[in-house]
Amino acid sequence: MTERFGRYLDVDGDGIPYRTYPGAHPQRALTSPGSSRDEYAAYTEDGDVYVRNMDRLLKKFEPPSHWSRGENQAAASSPKMPAFFGTPPPRLRGARDAGERRHSSRHLRLRSFPFTQEVEDFIEEHDRILY
Repeated sequence: MTERFGRYLDVDGDGIPYRTYPGAHPQRALTSPGSSRDEYAAYTEDGDVYVRNMDRLLKKFEPPSHWSRGENQAAASSPKMPAFFGTPPPRLRGARDAGERRHSSRHLRLRSFPFTQEVEDFIEEHDRILY
């Protein structure tokens, strides 16, 4: 590894650090409270570090709008729409894919709160949300 890993280091600017060090232990990951730690998980009482941590956490409440968009934007053929939050389990992906093979359908994969106006509009277009 050429870069230094930082458990609370926000490398891509979205406010969400990677949090675990891949390969550190086969059965568990390092966890520690973040507000009293610097970007590299070292304990600190430095006020500037605390402010940086709080600023990073605030970014998590303003996620990019594309995180909340539906993956499939095909024309709706049914007033029902499956919706799921985060990564869908394999059986849900299989059911979704089977439904798309039979007819054009839409689904909504939510990745964050709060919802964008686009997501609210998308939901309003359907009579029933299946989750």
